[in-house]
Amino acid sequence: MKALGASLLLIALLSVARPAGADSIYKGTLAADQPFTLNLDNAGISSGKTTVAVIYYLTLGRPATKFEVFIVAAGARESFLQVIPRGTRLIAIELAPPNNTTVNVEAAQGSSSFTQACVRGCTLTFDLQ
Repeated sequence: MKALGASLLLIALLSVARPAGADSIYKGTLAADQPFTLNLDNAGISSGKTTVAVIYYLTLGRPATKFEVFIVAAGARESFLQVIPRGTRLIAIELAPPNNTTVNVEAAQGSSSFTQACVRGCTLTFDLQ
């Protein structure tokens, strides 16, 4: 229950600075002891425009938060294998596609798959167990 409360707080904090139309979405739970794959589909984006993805690994009760930044070129489909750092309690994946575009994103772990069409930017949050 504590983790769900922290997830809701994270969504609220990330929503404050979001542009109009951007979404903050709680997607579910990932296993803390298994890697996951982030798949980004930028295939429908015209040349010269990129999508930026930032993965935040949040620890509760500690000042340090790890993050990684990925840039996906126009027309590309990219997969990024992510090992979850020890002590992580929440993960937030923030996507910033070019204006007026949609990017499809998937977080896959084992037999679980969480997909989202991200329009005008979005933040996906996950609890860990």
